[in-house]
Amino acid sequence: MTEAVRTGPSSPMWGAIRHALLTARVGPLQGGGLWGSIGIVLVYLAIAIPQYGQPYVIDEAVFPYVADGILKHGAPIFYNGETRPMDVGLWHPPLYDYLLALQVFVWGMSPFAVRAFGSLCVVASFLLLALALRRVAPGIKQYGYVVLAALFLLNPLVIGDALVPDIDGTLGLFVVALGLWVATLVAQSHLTPRLVLVVFAFATLAVSTKYIIAAIIAVFIGCAALISPAERWWKALWVVVAFAAGTVISLILLFATGYLVGFDARGPFVYLFGSLGSRAPGRSGLHGALINLAEGPGSNLVWIGPALVVAAVVAAVAVFVARPLAVSRPLMLLFAGGGVAVILGYAYITASPFGFPKYTAIAVASLALAATVLVEVLRTKLPAQSERGAGARITVIVGYIAVLGLGVAGMFWLLSRFAPLQPRLLQNLLAVTVPAFVAVVVVSALVVFILWPAAGRAKRAAVAGVLAAAIITPVMVQLSSSLVDLTSPFATRYYYGERGMAEFLARADDVIPAGAAVIAPKDVGLQLGRPFYEDASFLGLTPSKLRSELARTEAPYLVTRSLWDYSESVFPAQFDVLREFYEPVLVDSALDFTLWKLK
Repeated sequence: MTEAVRTGPSSPMWGAIRHALLTARVGPLQGGGLWGSIGIVLVYLAIAIPQYGQPYVIDEAVFPYVADGILKHGAPIFYNGETRPMDVGLWHPPLYDYLLALQVFVWGMSPFAVRAFGSLCVVASFLLLALALRRVAPGIKQYGYVVLAALFLLNPLVIGDALVPDIDGTLGLFVVALGLWVATLVAQSHLTPRLVLVVFAFATLAVSTKYIIAAIIAVFIGCAALISPAERWWKALWVVVAFAAGTVISLILLFATGYLVGFDARGPFVYLFGSLGSRAPGRSGLHGALINLAEGPGSNLVWIGPALVVAAVVAAVAVFVARPLAVSRPLMLLFAGGGVAVILGYAYITASPFGFPKYTAIAVASLALAATVLVEVLRTKLPAQSERGAGARITVIVGYIAVLGLGVAGMFWLLSRFAPLQPRLLQNLLAVTVPAFVAVVVVSALVVFILWPAAGRAKRAAVAGVLAAAIITPVMVQLSSSLVDLTSPFATRYYYGERGMAEFLARADDVIPAGAAVIAPKDVGLQLGRPFYEDASFLGLTPSKLRSELARTEAPYLVTRSLWDYSESVFPAQFDVLREFYEPVLVDSALDFTLWKLK
């Protein structure tokens, strides 16, 4: 009788599958590290994808329509209201605009396609950060890359900024991640023509993306040259030369493109100097910077996550105290210190009136890199093998997954159930973060005592508990906050908590006849598909001038917001004038928009 073919766990087929899974490799990711990172990517996509179809909010609307203008005209020219029907959307170098146009050309013009571009950039950024981590800590275990994926991809600011059709959290984040990897090359490689060429090519890309991002990452790479153990001054000189040459090439490309397709390439410079003049210093100098840093729903620190900042700082200190052999201490200090410096710098130069700071996601990349190295520090503080046997490692992994799951569920329940306890106020975030940190410290200390009883002295257990909590707590807080954002209207973008734009647009579309002009916020005006006048050009007028302008314009419809910068709470006198001319025809307390009709 022929022997039955074995198909169980011990069969050759299953052995081959298991071998293939364990040996699969993408860059530094392999085996469990690869599949664990893929799992984190899937969690990231599960949070991000349900938000792809939401309408654009204020400035979000501009870049998609600029991309559409590129497809129609070859240049970043688009309809931006009746006063600017052929506006040139050239506030930055046009690389992002043209790449977004390519995305729209391939997938069609839709919020889903536009917002998906950010996720492509974020996942690619993680792979670059993994390459940088391998250079910072070449001996790190594969689960370290999973930790990096969780700290970076599940951060609510990274998720939120990737959803925004804007440079910083999409292409800008990719350029920053690439720049961090280039910084590790400069710090650890010998000075060769190939290295100079890499820095030159990167500088051209960075300057072609956004000037302020290029300046920030140039400082990172310059510092990396100065902390190099050899050839530091020659490397620093070549970094300066490369960025100078890259800037020249980028400007040549910009003006050549403008000449070929017919737009004024001076636009980014006009915007840059005007923007710096209006924003710096943010909210009246140092005091305004402190407000931007920690106060209100637009807090830089809250959106990035104080737990992540603390973890990065703890990691930098721990590396210098524990001195693990396989970690580059200078690069650790560069990434942790650089991330904190970016947060402080952006808090100083920006004065965002919106529901979150839309620039500082670029700090998360270096902070996540630094915090991940805690995995290597913790590994060196504990014996390689537990006296409890080979299953100890599995026990630890399963146990921490359970702790993480319970913590996320508990935080999500608290933050979503109790409206005052929302995760965009510093005191409320700390109210759930601090107990979670203490709980993880206690659990980790108990794990050390149980699995390493001979080595489980109080000092070792305490140190291990603090290091483990510094890794686990940021992931726990970030994931729960991201899930709360997922269930909160527009929580991950400009206006935190704004309600019902999609429903309002659909209902207003039924009320307003085709071709009827409307005074509206630009995001509503662009998405309604009617001729519109931007509300910002009206509400900033004095009541008497507003009265005259409304009489002259005679737009048959008006749209107003209930929240934030162009609402009645900001312009009460102007709204009194609006009521002289218009009466509400679509009012719903569940929506943060009102449609008015000319009397």
